[in-house]
Amino acid sequence: MIVMKAPLMFPWMKMLLQQVDLINFRSKAKVMIPCPSLIPAYNEHMGGIDLSDMLVHLYKTPPKSTRWYLPLFGYMLDLSIANSWLVYKRECGQLNQKPITLKRFRLAVAHSLKQVNKPASKVGQPSSSSPPPPKKRYTPRPSQPQPDVRYDCFGHWPLHCDKRGRCNYCPKGVSRWKCQKCNVFLCLNASQECFAVYHQKI
Repeated sequence: MIVMKAPLMFPWMKMLLQQVDLINFRSKAKVMIPCPSLIPAYNEHMGGIDLSDMLVHLYKTPPKSTRWYLPLFGYMLDLSIANSWLVYKRECGQLNQKPITLKRFRLAVAHSLKQVNKPASKVGQPSSSSPPPPKKRYTPRPSQPQPDVRYDCFGHWPLHCDKRGRCNYCPKGVSRWKCQKCNVFLCLNASQECFAVYHQKI
């Protein structure tokens, strides 16, 4: 019978070991013990996996379905958006800018995918049978279009309005023309061509 006094150690196992600190509960002191290098590497990088799972489960799409591929597609979509938001947040830190929240980032992505490279919605006259819409006390300011929609060079047509509005490009301009797709007022005359400059990426 062969009795081994020490554990069997191969040369390649010594290369993968490193010394780590461990508190001895009996002596209440730190001792150095050999530890496989995979364990410190896992403890160092496991936070990224937990953060990714947390961000994905904040806003899950789509809901549960009997079709197995729909949850898989939703998880891949949520994971891509979460990783894109992390990259965007890192770049904002380098540029000393305040990043938007994950919820607003998802809304911006959805809004861009809905309108980019697509024609503007048609504006028609209401039918005579339908009642007139109720008058609003105030006119809400239109939201700014996403850069992907603003510079896609597709479906941006000038629309003449009865009421004037502040130009979205020059600070003191007032115009009756607005972009049908971006829904913002822009100057369009011989002296000021804010409509063309607004949709050109400089």
